[in-house]
Amino acid sequence: MSSINDIKSRIKNIEQTKKITKAMHLISSIKLTKAKKEHNETKEFFDKIRVTLYDIIDRSDDITSIYIEKEMSLSVKKKAYLVLIGDNGLAGDYNYNTIKAVEKYITDKDNSVLMIAGYMGKSVIRKNKYNIDETFDYFVHNPTLLRAKDMTNKFIDMYSEGQIDELYVIYTDMINSFKREIKLIKILPLNINSLKEETKTDYKTHENNQIKYEPSFNDVFNSLIPLYLKGVIYSLLVEAYASEQSSRVIAMDSATRNAKKIIKKLKIYYNKERQSRITTELNEIISRD
Repeated sequence: MSSINDIKSRIKNIEQTKKITKAMHLISSIKLTKAKKEHNETKEFFDKIRVTLYDIIDRSDDITSIYIEKEMSLSVKKKAYLVLIGDNGLAGDYNYNTIKAVEKYITDKDNSVLMIAGYMGKSVIRKNKYNIDETFDYFVHNPTLLRAKDMTNKFIDMYSEGQIDELYVIYTDMINSFKREIKLIKILPLNINSLKEETKTDYKTHENNQIKYEPSFNDVFNSLIPLYLKGVIYSLLVEAYASEQSSRVIAMDSATRNAKKIIKKLKIYYNKERQSRITTELNEIISRD
């Protein structure tokens, strides 16, 4: 049976742990709010680019671009996967689920290359003998437009130079504060039908759609693609980061509540032990008399 001092020491240690989990809960909540705010501030700009691309596609039948998805080829394609995973742990099952998604979606290891943003899980993925681009070294906390631009330029160079034929992103989408979903989406080449579908509603809300594009529809379309992709990458970085912080908020809240329960039980046990010791000592004094 533990001594009273052992119980007091354990209560003290758990109290310290509770302070840490409460602090991490608060920090992650602030980071989550900040990420969403910064994303909303840039959303209108990138939505306008997306609507402009739709307008060009809608008004021209002869858009030619290396970025547009062509008819399926029977040849094996070289696929690249951007995997967005956390930089740190203590985020519930966030990192574990991302690693499991990699195992689920990437079956052809020989013709696939992984570009991993975030440091958690990279060693685990490497042990599973995936082809990892070791030159791609990005952290995921505090996502910025500058980082999204840098990543986008790298993807465009790889794609235009023929190093890869397709680019996918594996990330966690935050459905709401309590629900997250791992998703696989295709970034390159662009699927025109998908772009039309996701932009149709926004396009209808814009009044002046009869803009004149110079020097041509084609030139403007191709010049806007890097900006569009930067917006997509930035949006996914923020979404994944928000999902990680949301997972950490839930995990730390659960840890804090569990710590409170354990402390409560230990205090009850401590008081019982203390009372038992006092009773024993009183009985010893009485028996001497």
